[in-house]
Amino acid sequence: QKALKLKVFDYLLKPVRKEQMCSALEAVRSELLNRESKNNYVDWAERQLKKSLPYLKESFLKDWVMGNLSDGEIRENLDFYGIHLSDSSGMIVIKVVDKPHKEELIKEQDRLLCVQNLVEKFTEKLEPNIIFKDSKGNIIIIVPIIEQSHWVTLGEKIQQECDKNLDLPIILSQEIIKNGIKDIPKIYQKLIEDIQTSERYTPVVLQAKKYIDNFYYKDDISLQEVAREMQVSPTYLSRLLKQEIGVSFVEYLTQVRLRKAIQLLNDPTLKIYEIAERVGYKSQHYFCTAFKKVLDVPPAEYRKGGVKN
Repeated sequence: QKALKLKVFDYLLKPVRKEQMCSALEAVRSELLNRESKNNYVDWAERQLKKSLPYLKESFLKDWVMGNLSDGEIRENLDFYGIHLSDSSGMIVIKVVDKPHKEELIKEQDRLLCVQNLVEKFTEKLEPNIIFKDSKGNIIIIVPIIEQSHWVTLGEKIQQECDKNLDLPIILSQEIIKNGIKDIPKIYQKLIEDIQTSERYTPVVLQAKKYIDNFYYKDDISLQEVAREMQVSPTYLSRLLKQEIGVSFVEYLTQVRLRKAIQLLNDPTLKIYEIAERVGYKSQHYFCTAFKKVLDVPPAEYRKGGVKN
């Protein structure tokens, strides 16, 4: 038993012949070389796995949002990669739009990298977060919603930064994840459809929508202001909006404001008048009137109902 514990190779009984000794030593040498080879292979395999992990993780995330995995496979992979999803989370999908530059064309991978670096900067304090590229080259972001007001403006800030400092136009859509990991594929598909719809708009309408989406909080924003920024006449812009979006300037502005207001209503620390001011209404009365006209209930009652959008 003691010999087994010591992992004895062989027994040599006295007197030991030279041939027996050489044979035993050769067996020991062969075994040690075999063990060394196995250890080297294990070390190599571990190094290769470590190098491959980022690609394997991204492959899992792509399959997850596409709805290609069962609940068991999702949970197994989440545990393996140490990914944790906050109980209150949101998803953002970003598509970088092609834009020819006068001096040179920025390669697609470089444009994506610029935007992804910017996204990482804006979300570095929102832990745990997930950032990756899907199979279509869109940037997917999943972040915890710590404050509703921050979540509401996160997409706007990313878009403004891309337009202003990177000179890279993007199409962005965001949504709250209501039902945990099961909701991921459905939310992803909805956001992709939103982006595909936006891609069909003419450049003027797309930029006008983006301007309204970014500056809805200004109480004096007007059709004339947006048309001036787009360098077209108010009449022409109004007609284009009606043709492509299906609503007038005022109706679209109201939709954006109320959508933002609904999200802010989920924050119990915000007063109704504060929400009204944040989404561009000069008075609480005017805000409540517009809210009830569209949703059939005043904002205070809507909040009590616990409806989340």
